[in-house]
Amino acid sequence: MRSAARNACRVGVCLLAAVGLFVIAPRGASASGFFLLEQSARLQGTSYAGTAALAADASTVYYNPAGMSRIKDWSFMQSGYLVSIHSELENATATNFGQPVTGPNGKNSASAGTNGPVGATLIAKRLTDQVVVGFGLTVPFGLSFEYDNDSIARFVATKSRLATYNINPSISWEPVDGFSLGAGFDAMLADVALNQQVQVPGFNELGVRLQADDWSYGWNVGFLYEFRDERDTRIGFAYRSKLTFGLTGDAKVTPSPLFAHKQNVEATASFPDMITVSGVTMIAPRWQLLGDLQFVHWGVLQNVDVKFSQKPGESGPLLPEQNLPFAFRNTFRGALGSEYFLDDEWTVRGGIAFDQSPVTNINRTARLPDSNRVLLSIGVGYKLMEQMSIDLGYSHIFLPYGANIDQTVTASTLKGSYSSSVDLFGLQLTFTFDKGLPYVGI
Repeated sequence: MRSAARNACRVGVCLLAAVGLFVIAPRGASASGFFLLEQSARLQGTSYAGTAALAADASTVYYNPAGMSRIKDWSFMQSGYLVSIHSELENATATNFGQPVTGPNGKNSASAGTNGPVGATLIAKRLTDQVVVGFGLTVPFGLSFEYDNDSIARFVATKSRLATYNINPSISWEPVDGFSLGAGFDAMLADVALNQQVQVPGFNELGVRLQADDWSYGWNVGFLYEFRDERDTRIGFAYRSKLTFGLTGDAKVTPSPLFAHKQNVEATASFPDMITVSGVTMIAPRWQLLGDLQFVHWGVLQNVDVKFSQKPGESGPLLPEQNLPFAFRNTFRGALGSEYFLDDEWTVRGGIAFDQSPVTNINRTARLPDSNRVLLSIGVGYKLMEQMSIDLGYSHIFLPYGANIDQTVTASTLKGSYSSSVDLFGLQLTFTFDKGLPYVGI
C-alpha cells in the first residue's frame, strides 16, 4: 500500500509538470507574447504603424472606435492571414528524474511552431451626422506552438494552443468638427489546450491532455483629433481593458494506472490592458507617414494558481494545487511606416517595428520561447472599383538568434537555444461607400 502511495506521489509530481503554463498557448506573430495585431492587411503593410489614427476603413472598429467618425456611410472589411513559423530548438539537453532524454533526430534539436490562418470581420455604419456604430469579430490573442510527441522537449511540452474569439460592438460620437470619441464592449471566449508526455521511472510514458475555456468581458475607448490642415494630420489614442478568465475544463491522463482518467481543472489568468498612441500626416502630395507607440501591461500576468477536483464517477488521487510563476514584464512596441499613392488606384506601403517581449532569458519556457522582435513589412493596395479595394501585405519577423532556455519543471529540465523567424501573409477586401450596400441597385 505504501509503495502504491509513493508511486502515486511520483506520478503526481510529474503530472504537475504537465499542467505548467496551460493557461496560455502562444505562437509568434506580429506582436510579442500571445497578443495579435492581425486585424488589417492594409496596416500590416506599414508594420502596424498608425493603428489608432489611420481610420481609413472598418478596421478602426477594433484599433480605435473613435475613428469610425471618418466613415461616410458604410464600411465593411474582411481580412485573412497565413502565419508561417520557422523555429528550431538547438543544442538541446534534457533530463527526466535525473535521466538524460533524447530526441528523434540525434542532434538534440527539435522542430517547433505551427502554421495556420487567422482573420477579422469588421463593419461600420453611420447613423447620424455625429454618430457611427460598428461591430467586429476578431482574434486578439492566440495561435499555437508545437513539438513532436517524441521530441527532446516532450516531457516539458508538446502542444500549447490558445484561441480567442472577440465580439466587439462599438460607437463613435463627433461632438465638434474634427474631434471624436469612441467606446466599445468586448465579449471574448478563450479556449486553451495543452499536451505533454510524462514518464515516471518504472512506468511507460503517459500522455497528458488539458483543455479549458471561459468567457470574459471588457471595454475599449479612444479619441481621434483631425487638424483639418493641408497635411490631413491626425492623432489617435486608444485603450483596451484587462480581461480576466476563470478557465475551467478537463485534465486527462492516458493510460492512468494510478490516477483518475479525468479530473476537473480550473485556473484564473489575466490578459493585459494596453494603450496606443498613433499619428498620421502627409509629408508630400502623395506620401503619407504613420507612427505608433504602444504600451502593453503584461505585468498583470505574474502568478497563476491551478486547482484540480474530482469528476463524478472517477476515482483516484487528485493532483495538488500548483502556483505557476510567469513573471511577465510590461512592454513597449514602436512602429514607423509610410504609404505612397501612385495614382487613384494603386498604393504601395512599407514599415518597420520593434516589439519588446514580456519574456526574457530568465522566464523563457518551451511553451513560450518568445523574445524581442523586429518586424519589416511591405504592402500594396488596389482599388478594384469605386466601392471595393483589395490590400496585400507581407511581413518578415526577425527574432534574435540564440534565445536561451534553462527551464526546470518539477522532475524535468530543458536547456538549449531557439532560432526563430516568422513570415506573415495578409489579404484584405474592403467595401467603402456613401449610400447603401454594394450590388443592390442603389
